[in-house]
Amino acid sequence: MSALVSPNEINAKITNQSSSVAAISTNARIDYILRFSKQAVLVVDELASNYSHIGSLFLGDLPDDHNAAYLAVSAKFNEIQIRCRLIEQLFPGVLFDPEQPLAISILRLAKENPQPISIVIDHAHLLPLKILHELCYLAEVAKKAKKTINVVMLATFEAGRKINVEKSLFKGKVALVSAENGQLLQFDNKLFKEKKSINVSKYVKFFLILVILLALVATAFLELKNRKLFSFSALPQAKTNKIKPIEKQLNKAKNTRTIASKIKIKAKVLAPAPIKATAADIFKVLTQSPSIALPAAKPSDILTALYFTNTNATVTEAPKVKTKLIKNKETMLPVVVDKTQHSKHKIFNNDYYLQASQGYVIQLMGFVDDSVFQQEKANYQNIDYGIYTRMLNGQKFMVITSKVYPSKSQALAAIKLLPAEIRKQRPWIKSIAAIHHEIKN
Repeated sequence: MSALVSPNEINAKITNQSSSVAAISTNARIDYILRFSKQAVLVVDELASNYSHIGSLFLGDLPDDHNAAYLAVSAKFNEIQIRCRLIEQLFPGVLFDPEQPLAISILRLAKENPQPISIVIDHAHLLPLKILHELCYLAEVAKKAKKTINVVMLATFEAGRKINVEKSLFKGKVALVSAENGQLLQFDNKLFKEKKSINVSKYVKFFLILVILLALVATAFLELKNRKLFSFSALPQAKTNKIKPIEKQLNKAKNTRTIASKIKIKAKVLAPAPIKATAADIFKVLTQSPSIALPAAKPSDILTALYFTNTNATVTEAPKVKTKLIKNKETMLPVVVDKTQHSKHKIFNNDYYLQASQGYVIQLMGFVDDSVFQQEKANYQNIDYGIYTRMLNGQKFMVITSKVYPSKSQALAAIKLLPAEIRKQRPWIKSIAAIHHEIKN
């Protein structure tokens, strides 16, 4: 075959093999393009759930010898961050220049590692145009260098619109595939046409009507102001006469309150100061007759009188009562600390994977530096997960997976039950045989 195969030629070959183009599934179409034309593949759909599912199936079907990298793009990522995340997944711990294009960096590092490489980019419509072109160019250069580098991008129709605008940059470098039916799409498909500009004539009419209404309101306000309709000086004289008697009554009430307050002040000045009773006076009342009237007394005098009444002593002088604050240790209760109990979960190690002869797991994440996992550890508190170690490029690489499932379908179903924060990382399926190979090698 020629170095570059157009989408029309691929469609024609598949049509000869089958009675209908739609008879081939989307993942089979991707596999066919990567195997024969070796172009980059861009899977497009209106919904993110549709094209993301295609990426999960593609990663799950990868052979054990593939070195895979997965990246869910965000609008906040810049070009350097995207290059770093891809290369660090493919070649952990290797020095590289993040300002160099992906084609130069990845091909240079791939010379030391003969493994086939597969790169999956989710939400590729958020990629900068330069990175989108670098990924497509990487697949083209890898084919010429006879290197197996698969590039699969998943995006909305917005990515197709970017490619349609710059057709000359992407011609022969990328194949557009529909996630719904697996059909190849041309660059000038109607789905990728630029949206029509918004008709602003309606907004202009609305703005003019609003300006006219505001002008009318302003004119009416000025007219009312000129006629002094808002002035209180134009009120009839009759209403003013009715208000005067009320003001006179209020003034009389104020004068009455002022006189009453002056009388109270004079009464306070003339009233004698109260005479306080002594302890002896209180004692006489308690022992002789309750009819004796006493002036006010201090609390200490009352306590002294009661004390002498109980002891039959003669009151001469009020003794000083000394009080002492005694701390009751029994009132000091211990503090009860309520410790929240986290739900229990199991953590597996290398022996757990080596004991399993067959099955599949969900690969959740991988890291070299333990601090990376510590940041995400809170998301794994309520699920069973395993950690196995492998050597990658002379470094100890930690891989986090789920428990072992008997079949791939059960593992795919378990992905939907994972916490939302873990599912955002786009986990994929891996076989036990692949894990045995990684641990032993």
